Amino acid sequence: MVVAADSPVPCAAPIGHSKVSHTFFPNLVAVAGIEGNAIDCPGFFDNRGAEINIANAVNIKAAAVRARGLVLVVLINYNSLLSDRARGLREVIETLVSLFDGAEHLSEHLDSVLLGVSQAPRTDGDGDPIELGHIQVSLESF
Repeated sequence: MVVAADSPVPCAAPIGHSKVSHTFFPNLVAVAGIEGNAIDCPGFFDNRGAEINIANAVNIKAAAVRARGLVLVVLINYNSLLSDRARGLREVIETLVSLFDGAEHLSEHLDSVLLGVSQAPRTDGDGDPIELGHIQVSLESF
């Protein structure tokens, strides 16, 4: 979804909407309504090759280490939660464990990690609304 030009909440950072990754270097952006700044980082599992993935990991870690405070927002595509027994989610968790230097450190800082689910349908196959609780129940089975 693209932020409408007349939206009362402006776009803080451009988001790529194609199969080509959009962000390479972490980018500091001011976000209306929050204290401090946000850093728009490249995504995990970049499709431009292993070298880019390594550079992304180094750049993200360097930005995180220099921050005075950190809330990490991880976005994952809804369909990746459903496919291959949530392999995409497992890979994101493995990446977070690595980023936090181990599962114990990640567990200590879970209050600073937010998971967002993108491209979730508004309704299920029966036309009933899909709510956050439905997604949580799906994740608990993995």
